[in-house]
Amino acid sequence: MERSIWSEPDRGRSEQKCLEGDVGASRSFPTELPKHVEGVPFFVFVYYNTKMIIAPENLRITNLLLVISFTFFVINSNKNVAECYLGVCLLLTIIFSQLFWKNPRQHSTIHKLDAIVAKISILSFILYTILYKNLNNYLLGSYLILMVGVFYSFYYSNKYSSQEWCCDNHIIYHGCSHLFVFAGSFYAFL
Repeated sequence: MERSIWSEPDRGRSEQKCLEGDVGASRSFPTELPKHVEGVPFFVFVYYNTKMIIAPENLRITNLLLVISFTFFVINSNKNVAECYLGVCLLLTIIFSQLFWKNPRQHSTIHKLDAIVAKISILSFILYTILYKNLNNYLLGSYLILMVGVFYSFYYSNKYSSQEWCCDNHIIYHGCSHLFVFAGSFYAFL
């Protein structure tokens, strides 16, 4: 059966490949038109038959931004018990996330541990920042906007990961959540 150029492209990876560690394998782009689409401009064919393939391992890079947050904690923190706890949360989040995104197997033990550590850390940071930090209206407003970004990104990351594990949208939204969390973490140590 011939495939129309307008049909969903074969992404070249499946959940099984993701589970086997073959995530984000590169795919070659077509260099000429197949016989059944002669007459269609080449750039139109390429546009409709290719999509970004983002390696989940790239999330290890966005997670490493939390090292900057930890450094900011060491330099700027009041070093009270609560902020030291948040510093430990940062370290644990970095460690578990790095371990998980090295080989992201869905429902694995490290996946579950990473999720628990991340949720506890995010909740701790939000509660501490909102309840204990004396942020002016501008800072509080910008912090709340970042938290909306965190929840929005995590919602869509979860939505897309439940449809196709390690698909591009899952990785993009999860990477955005890392960026929002990174930016939001600084507010706790102001």
